[in-house]
Amino acid sequence: MIPKHKRFFSVNGHQAETLSDLKQIITRMSSDDFHHHTNGRNDFANWIKNILHMDFLAEKVQKTNSKEEVLSLIEEGLMKEKELLTVDNFKRVLAKDFIYGLLLGILIGLLLDLLI
Repeated sequence: MIPKHKRFFSVNGHQAETLSDLKQIITRMSSDDFHHHTNGRNDFANWIKNILHMDFLAEKVQKTNSKEEVLSLIEEGLMKEKELLTVDNFKRVLAKDFIYGLLLGILIGLLLDLLI
């Protein structure tokens, strides 16, 4: 959970804490409200970059004023985020298995040393 002052505040009063929240807000947002956030600046891209630290996505969002394209880019970002989590989980499991294997090997080595 991010602090309240770092949430995305839309012109219609809704708040987002995550990329998924932002997608829901934009989906329900009127065209006028959407353009309020992209006219002259891109509040969506700025928040994605400065708060979520997803520069790769922010750069793409910055380049468009199309609601449909922003939603599509956010969906891609969500999928990429899910892939990264999956890879991180795999690395964690692999590291844990390696450590267990290493400890088991040391224990077996110590037991064999005592027996021989």
